Amino acid sequence: MTAKEAADRLLSPPSKISRIETAERAASPRDVRDLCDIYGITDDEVRRQLMALAVEARERGWWQGAGLQPALERLIGLEGAAGRISEFEPLLVPGLLQTPEYARAMLDMFGSADPAVRDKALRIRLRRQELLSAADPPVFSFVIDEAVVRRMVGGAEVMRSQLEHFLAVAAVPHVSLRVVPFDAGAHHGMFQGFEMVDFPDDANGMRIPGLVFFENLYDGQTVDDAARIHGFAEAFKKIQDVALTQRESVDLLRRAKESVESLR
Repeated sequence: MTAKEAADRLLSPPSKISRIETAERAASPRDVRDLCDIYGITDDEVRRQLMALAVEARERGWWQGAGLQPALERLIGLEGAAGRISEFEPLLVPGLLQTPEYARAMLDMFGSADPAVRDKALRIRLRRQELLSAADPPVFSFVIDEAVVRRMVGGAEVMRSQLEHFLAVAAVPHVSLRVVPFDAGAHHGMFQGFEMVDFPDDANGMRIPGLVFFENLYDGQTVDDAARIHGFAEAFKKIQDVALTQRESVDLLRRAKESVESLR
């Protein structure tokens, strides 16, 4: 059934169905009830469970109302449901891995001139990182360029702490952290960093579309077009192909940490 066919039977515009399917709006319990009728879901227990989920989904998320960019708000809302999160960064430490000191240094440079706004942004960034230690976390695959490791953001002490955090994260079973060394030369990630969010198959084995997020100096963007997502996935594989192994990456991170410590 197409979105238009479902919308016609729901007496709603097709855009409403589309926005529900792409997680841009929550379905109300009434929407779920009516869609169960339209899609032929007659099992009372299944209908009850879906209605309960609709009620829970409409509860305000901790990140909502925080004044985030719409794309970032959407990303945070979907990360908690992800089965895998893959991220490549060529210049900056991924937001999910930044220490408070590193994040503060970045916000002081690129954030609002208002200290209260920067403090709020820092709290949101650290709250988002709780996903790494969640009870049922996604599988994380991080790849960073060596430039991330070598760039002295915030000074020697900030970078020492950040490198130490990298080493701790790399030891977590559900986290992969790899580095693309300088001597790998040109590679497919040189133009842009990005994060891919993938979801587990649903109960019927149907593939749930993923999402790609990337940002620039001014805002963030999400991509949910299947062809473009496939292009990002292929690029990520090619970046992984030239990255060091996990063990080699850990060795590089240790050497970088020793080098920074010598500057103190």
